[in-house]
Amino acid sequence: MSQIEKTGNEWLESLAPGDEVAIFEGGWREPYRLAKVARLTSTQVIVDDRGRRFRKVGGVEVAKSYTPRLGRVTDEIRANIKAVHNRSRFKLLTYREEQLTDEQIAAMLSAYDQIREPS
Repeated sequence: MSQIEKTGNEWLESLAPGDEVAIFEGGWREPYRLAKVARLTSTQVIVDDRGRRFRKVGGVEVAKSYTPRLGRVTDEIRANIKAVHNRSRFKLLTYREEQLTDEQIAAMLSAYDQIREPS
């Protein structure tokens, strides 16, 4: 077993209920989800995301052979989740212009123009 695997397994063994974990889903659209550890068994970590179960050795979801898998929550993962969420929200705005005030639309267009115009 490599040192990286050993360290990862030690981290999985150290988890406790309430700890936050990242679930790597493997997709390009939404690669990560955050979840909390709901409970532990001798061989599994059960999270609050639909009661999903992950192996304590390797962190791979039970009944899966590759992904999803558990990992530590990092600033990079949080930023990725936030960026995906922001892009999804932004796409919705163009379909709901009737819910925006004229001032909000003008502010959004002004911000858009600033990135479109060369300085």
